[in-house]
Amino acid sequence: MVRNSRLDLLRIVACVMVIAVHVGTLYGMDPNQREPYYFFVGNLFHAFPRTPVPLFVMISGGFLLANERNKDFQAHYKKTFWRIIVPTFWFSLGYTLLSLGFAQLKGEPVDWIFSVKSWVLGWPYYHMWYMYMIIGCYAVTPFLIRLREKVGNHLFAWIGVLFLIIGLINYQTEVL
Repeated sequence: MVRNSRLDLLRIVACVMVIAVHVGTLYGMDPNQREPYYFFVGNLFHAFPRTPVPLFVMISGGFLLANERNKDFQAHYKKTFWRIIVPTFWFSLGYTLLSLGFAQLKGEPVDWIFSVKSWVLGWPYYHMWYMYMIIGCYAVTPFLIRLREKVGNHLFAWIGVLFLIIGLINYQTEVL
């Protein structure tokens, strides 16, 4: 696969935006700041760059859909299993056990049923949602490549816009 310098640049921009969000959180969310300037700048850095996660998802999708080898179900799912699913399983298990261990060290009640349920449903720790979401993206990749081949790039893009609109409506109304 050939490198795409524009997508590499977009990745760098998204990484800087993630850093800005985290730095903004440090300054903008502290109500005890002596300087209102810090609060303003912190909130600006915290609110402005809220697009890095969608950018990373779109970049991943672009690479996944551009690779024709991902059309082969068996090869794609075998590769996805070892590169994405297995590490997600182990990291999720590790975070679940770590959370239970910390709760026990703090003397808090340990809820094994909730922890196992959280692990199975894909929220063992607050930041692991991304890995479960990316598994879903990888799962539909062969179907999307075949759909794009059948309907063409133009209609495929319009289908994507339609799903974006449906997602935005659902986000605002929770109808679905």
